[in-house]
Amino acid sequence: MLLQLAPENTLAEVIENLGEPVYFSGTEVSPEQAAAALFYPEKSLVVYAFVAGAESGTVSETSEIFAALYLSAEDMQEVIETSSLHDWLGYDSFQAYVERPFNVTPLPTVEGEGDGAETPEANETPEG
Repeated sequence: MLLQLAPENTLAEVIENLGEPVYFSGTEVSPEQAAAALFYPEKSLVVYAFVAGAESGTVSETSEIFAALYLSAEDMQEVIETSSLHDWLGYDSFQAYVERPFNVTPLPTVEGEGDGAETPEANETPEG
């Protein structure tokens, strides 16, 4: 469930109430704005904060929270397994985060897995 929020709460308030996030993912929206996704896997929660400027902005105590994504434990695990994420290292510039190597990268999958192409049923002819 995605909740879009009026930007009335700050990242400092979230951290005060929930503790430090585990992972960070950043997205540049425009040169003037970026979004920081902060992951709380044990709570199955992703909190989104505004960052003023992708090049010069900072993920800070005053970053405004604009959304929260609540997931099932299974969906959170899938998100983590299929995403490229940085470890949360505290408040820092947006650029410092996105320039670091990822700490979590998607798990490789077997080619063709799940498409039915290699199952006996998919290769059977109508004659049996």
